[in-house]
Amino acid sequence: MSPESSHTEDAWISKLLQPIRTDGFDLVTPTYRRHKFDGLLITNLLYPMIRALYGLRIREPYTHEFGFSGRFGAEFLLNNVWDDGTGASGPELSLTLAAITGRQRICQSFLGQKDHIERRSADLVPALKRNSWPHVLRPGFDFSSVGCGDRFASHSTTGPDHEVLLDPVRVNRKRLREMFSTGVAELEGVFHSILSPTTLAELQRIAGLEEAEFHYSSELWVRTVYEFAASYHKSVISRDHIIQALAPLFRGRALTFLMENRNGSAADVENNIEGLCLEFERLKPYLLQKWKSRE
Repeated sequence: MSPESSHTEDAWISKLLQPIRTDGFDLVTPTYRRHKFDGLLITNLLYPMIRALYGLRIREPYTHEFGFSGRFGAEFLLNNVWDDGTGASGPELSLTLAAITGRQRICQSFLGQKDHIERRSADLVPALKRNSWPHVLRPGFDFSSVGCGDRFASHSTTGPDHEVLLDPVRVNRKRLREMFSTGVAELEGVFHSILSPTTLAELQRIAGLEEAEFHYSSELWVRTVYEFAASYHKSVISRDHIIQALAPLFRGRALTFLMENRNGSAADVENNIEGLCLEFERLKPYLLQKWKSRE
């Protein structure tokens, strides 16, 4: 370990523990300086979904760096299980959700730059399993709660709540579109069990578009995610298969995000993410409808 990395780790540990030690917080989650195309699972799925369902603007709900109080840690170990048999493992997202639903005191701390990690296409399904995104809907979730409440709007954040890097990054957009289109065609039978006919028909339509015309809208993506969540809840097919089936669709959404923000400024990227969050909030009644239906 280099002296520079050791110094960075020491600084991060201090920033994660200081709010617990001095201000009595129970969970400290990080915020980072990231490239605008890093963390797409967080910006396009976990962050907007948690914000819509719980009203908390936690920018990094799934992370390997976090701080927690001894009291909350003991309570979490006593009352929570984070392996449901689908291959999801690790406490990261479960810890965040347990703090939210247990009404623990949560804050964020800016840690600085998050190193960019090159991802392979094969990494996506394991990532979807690890973050266990369907578990955002914890048992006993109150659908009458209103998204974007103020319990976290006036939260404590040490430093900025995020920063964006705009360095050029090479992305194989053609490959993303091909993987989306192939997935929609090959998994048609699976999607019939998970998705509504309207949503599936729209996905099949955009799967036939060329790259220049391709657009996986925020509304369609949110409907897709909510239908997947309801199907996972009802176990319409193997839950493991449901998680895997989202992978090609996420690649299509990622392609649209990349194309929309290819030349965008930091403010443009944030406005794009904000618009997606608002769409998750607006369509929350649709999730309730799908969750309670017997179809």
